[in-house]
Amino acid sequence: MKPCRFVTGPPGIGKTTAVRKAVERLRDQGLEVGGFLTGEVRAAGRRVGFFAEDAKTGERARLAALGAGEPRVGRYRLVREGLRLAERALRAALAEAQVVAIDEVGPMELNAPGLREAIEAALRSEKPTIGSVHQRSPDPLARRVRESCSVLTLSVQNRDRAPAWLAGVAKGGDDGGTQEGA
Repeated sequence: MKPCRFVTGPPGIGKTTAVRKAVERLRDQGLEVGGFLTGEVRAAGRRVGFFAEDAKTGERARLAALGAGEPRVGRYRLVREGLRLAERALRAALAEAQVVAIDEVGPMELNAPGLREAIEAALRSEKPTIGSVHQRSPDPLARRVRESCSVLTLSVQNRDRAPAWLAGVAKGGDDGGTQEGA
């Protein structure tokens, strides 16, 4: 089975932090990691949007912002520049990297057809893949990740162990789509 490990959990539990730290661990092991990461854009202590970041180059672009416009996910309008950057980074990882990072398989990312196709390609590839997946998304692709990859549901008790667990995907093999908890 393809080695893939994802974290899930409620907003703010540390999914993105776990993926970022796992990417650092994998790089410290001498592996080339590519794909995309996400992060919050904050102003005056409030979240006002999200950015996408190329995991290899560090290039960033706005992924979502408050305000009017389409397409929308909740109160955020999606920004095509960030969606295109995430897609480009993921496709480059499939061609060049040893490990693929996807943060996140969620409503924003799945709303962009090109990025969705790149996520599907990553899941079909044989490359070890790590990432985060939306906990309750009914989307078939998010469900497939939760069912076919090993998934750790983050909690305050286990989130500090999550980066090492994610980085363990590089050892080859996987534990077969199990749900892990605390």
